[in-house]
Amino acid sequence: MKKWIIKNLDPYPYLIIAQKRLDNGKLQGIIPEWVDELSSLADVSFLIVEADGAAGRSLKAPREGEPVLPQITTLLIPVVGIDVLGCPLDEQHVFRSEIAARILNVPFGSTVTEEMIARLLAEIIKSRPQEARVIPFINKVDVPGSLPQARKLAQYFGRFEGLKTEKVILGQAQHLPVVKEVILC
Repeated sequence: MKKWIIKNLDPYPYLIIAQKRLDNGKLQGIIPEWVDELSSLADVSFLIVEADGAAGRSLKAPREGEPVLPQITTLLIPVVGIDVLGCPLDEQHVFRSEIAARILNVPFGSTVTEEMIARLLAEIIKSRPQEARVIPFINKVDVPGSLPQARKLAQYFGRFEGLKTEKVILGQAQHLPVVKEVILC
């Protein structure tokens, strides 16, 4: 693996590394030891690791021990889709919604609020290395009427004790690269 990476760093601006392509077209992530090995290569400037997916939902609840984050993590970017705000806390809108209801101590089907989103993000980031900065990304601000809601949620994140974040990014990830704005909290 190391030889392949070193050989391909010059001709390509970035490399995507996975164990294999799954039947559904997605990529199977690499094992944590590879992250450490890749970070030790002299010509590697940075690594972006997708630590945990949400099965296409705009919000998720972590299982015990998730997300698995490399100890070399310096920046953690939890992602939430603004379109989940005001939706029912159910499996259609929130991945692992029953776990979310239990973590939040609210009834299944409750309306998703800013506080609930912030509390779930706080739960997700608690396993990060202590030195890692956290900059949440509020996704799907291209949906009509969602930008004001995203700004309000970003301001809420800045006041929420469990997040302690200095910035929040608003944008839409479907057709990268587009970032609407960065909110300094």
